Amino acid sequence: LEALEDAVLTGYSLFQKEKMVLNEGTSGTAVTTSTPGSKGSVTSGGSGGSVASGGSGGSVASGGSGGSVASGGSGNSRRTNPSDNSSDSDAKSYADLKHRVQ
Repeated sequence: LEALEDAVLTGYSLFQKEKMVLNEGTSGTAVTTSTPGSKGSVTSGGSGGSVASGGSGGSVASGGSGGSVASGGSGNSRRTNPSDNSSDSDAKSYADLKHRVQ
């Protein structure tokens, strides 16, 4: 779970960097970033300001449907434990991230 959190934090910082790059008017330039050693690498084609592979609606990681953070969301969903207090803050930061993208 810590590795997943690291991947999320890394992905979020990469998202911020890519957003700055895109804001500088280089939206036509392909920007590819990855987090080595993590299952959910965060990649971007940089076209039209998308942040992650398949990043429709502001998803953070590849295939990030339903708020999952890792690639494909298989077995790596952040909402694995409903009693985990951190899930609320993670959900809020995900919602905040979606809001910023829009």
